Amino acid sequence: LSRGLGDVYKRQVTGSDGKATVDFAALQVPAGGQATVSAQATINSRNLNASVNVRVRPGPPAKVSVAATPLNLPADGRSTATITVSVTDANDNPVKDGTLVTLRLENPPPGTVLLPSGNTSMNLFTSSGQATATLLAGTIPGGATISATSSETISNTTFSAANSPKLIIPIGITLQ
Repeated sequence: LSRGLGDVYKRQVTGSDGKATVDFAALQVPAGGQATVSAQATINSRNLNASVNVRVRPGPPAKVSVAATPLNLPADGRSTATITVSVTDANDNPVKDGTLVTLRLENPPPGTVLLPSGNTSMNLFTSSGQATATLLAGTIPGGATISATSSETISNTTFSAANSPKLIIPIGITLQ
């Protein structure tokens, strides 16, 4: 068996039914999400070859990062920052679309909320490994601490990213 994008596990000799079963794990998700696995066998001095295309998907969330633009806001009750959460698997591939991301504001200044929910926490879903929300500044100065987590359930098992990054957005505070 050969492969170019990952590893083939459980190398096996063909069974009495003429089939060999292997597990394939890709380290990178190829463009188009497809990989080709090829097999070769020699039977009665005759070489046989076969190939199969397999769908390759990223692994579950392993790493989360959070960023904001701009990095500070006036305490005017109307200024906003775009919060971007990036989520990758253990091999730095963007996670699949629709992966759950949860944002939370920890002890934000009064009136500071996440949009569009209008709350201090919200669930988002990834697209191309990213999820975005908007932070609305309140009218009281302080720091808005944003934490981000990500998880995915596969076959009744929930996988969560190993980290939960935090980012502090100063609201109505001048940094020097």
